[in-house]
Amino acid sequence: MWKQQIEMYGSNAAKTDPKPCPLKIGLIPAGSTNAVVHCTTGLSDPTTSALQIAMGRNVNIDIISCWYNGDIERFATNFVGYGFLGDVLKASEDYRWMGPSRYDFSGFKTILKSQVIQGKN
Repeated sequence: MWKQQIEMYGSNAAKTDPKPCPLKIGLIPAGSTNAVVHCTTGLSDPTTSALQIAMGRNVNIDIISCWYNGDIERFATNFVGYGFLGDVLKASEDYRWMGPSRYDFSGFKTILKSQVIQGKN
């Protein structure tokens, strides 16, 4: 995405508003917290994802840009999950006996804690 912005707007891309990028990405899940894949396909199944990629299925997702001192630092998707998902995974380890529902339970517990997560540069 960054390369696309530079190609479209030159070296001043970091000082302009990012524009939609025609780049297409195919995601195949490989773990237990595939939030982006689950949000775009409704499943966390590698076979379903591979078939949807092969069939050319398109799903638009929101991408955010992170700015610092007037320059774009990086792009991100599923931004809210940063830090939070790690906390949910850590909390879920004690509830493995619950199976996949442990993530919902641990997520709810993590939300109730209302812990502020500080970002780093």
